[in-house]
Amino acid sequence: MPLNPKRVQDVFLEAASYHDLADPTAFLDRECMGDTDLRQRVEALLKAHDRFNDFVNQPLFGPDGRAPRFYAVSDTRRWGTIN
Repeated sequence: MPLNPKRVQDVFLEAASYHDLADPTAFLDRECMGDTDLRQRVEALLKAHDRFNDFVNQPLFGPDGRAPRFYAVSDTRRWGTIN
């Protein structure tokens, strides 16, 4: 049976709203009930969500008061390693 994108979204949004869960395993066990495709998709979305939050929550300025320098991925591919 094909995976229902709406179900993936619903489980992800509910899991993301419980961001303070120490162990989301029990929640995912209950919601996915052995559906490994659903669980893998939701876990991938949760990991991406966490990486995004880690990036967004970085301070704009370093301890020295200067803004860090950011480079686009395309810049590093085109110009090699940036020092």
